[in-house]
Amino acid sequence: MPTYYSKQVVTEVDKLLQTPVSEQPVIVTWKKILVVLKREGIVKEKRLLHPRRILAHPKNRGGLMLNGFNVRANGSKVAKVGANRSELHGATVIEMSPFSATSKEQIEENVKLAEKSVASSLHLLVKSSFFPWRLATWSASFDAFWQA
Repeated sequence: MPTYYSKQVVTEVDKLLQTPVSEQPVIVTWKKILVVLKREGIVKEKRLLHPRRILAHPKNRGGLMLNGFNVRANGSKVAKVGANRSELHGATVIEMSPFSATSKEQIEENVKLAEKSVASSLHLLVKSSFFPWRLATWSASFDAFWQA
């Protein structure tokens, strides 16, 4: 895969990524990688990022990406009880690839995920005997969520 980062940075990060878990915990490795990325001005810290600007990486969770029904259920819980933004201090988001073929693949995989998520979520709702009016309301709000 092409890169627009210096060979030195790529080599340094690759070396850190090769560190066995038996030698140091993954979180320690990640913090060392962040030090390199911050030093090189690659990492941009941002306090607030709207969820509409985030996609799942096609290799997230071994290629499974996200489970639409679980995402909706978890989002519903957060909406009911509220969120504590101070708990998000360790969250990391990586921007899409600047290379058109790769970014196109990332978008296509997320579109497939959204389509699959709607279908499987509706199937689960029907199986769990939701009333039709509740299903229609939920479906409409879910569609509005993805189109916004």
